[in-house]
Amino acid sequence: MGLITTATKITLVRLFLVPVFLGELLAYLKTGVAAHYWIALGAYAVAVVSDGIDGYVARRFNQRSELGAMLDPLADKLLMRSALVVLTFWGAPQFAPIAGWLTGLILLGDVLVLTGYGILHAVKNRPPVKPEWSGKVATVLQMGLVSWVLLRWPAAAVPWWVAGTAVFTAVATAQYLRYGMKHWAGRPR
Repeated sequence: MGLITTATKITLVRLFLVPVFLGELLAYLKTGVAAHYWIALGAYAVAVVSDGIDGYVARRFNQRSELGAMLDPLADKLLMRSALVVLTFWGAPQFAPIAGWLTGLILLGDVLVLTGYGILHAVKNRPPVKPEWSGKVATVLQMGLVSWVLLRWPAAAVPWWVAGTAVFTAVATAQYLRYGMKHWAGRPR
């Protein structure tokens, strides 16, 4: 099997869609031109759907690869974090507001997990990446929140999305940190 599998190619398309989505969303917020909104929404929709497709292709056709395992969560994080930051700080009044504390919590969790991974990588030489169920749920809730806001569905539900996303983001961060500490404790002296 080649280095770049079909699943990884789908992930690369998703990575390419992040700046398209971000640029068009910012252009819409600046100009109010509807075409920018629809292009941003289309790029976002294709990116979210392709996240499920690349995972399915990787599992169904046994196309799991180290490159794909690294790029897939990177693509998810870039899409979700850029969307959250833009919608939190520049989205109003066109979109329902997303609480700044939630975006801060998500970014803090990323910093803690990435810092821990970097330390373990430096000391342990590539600790295994083990996805946790709570991380997957947190990602789905983050996608749901951003989708809800982008689609301009009832703003009254946004606090519920925020609460669920916050809980699972905190649980996922705690699970990843616990996993990292267990991995650290098992290192040779």
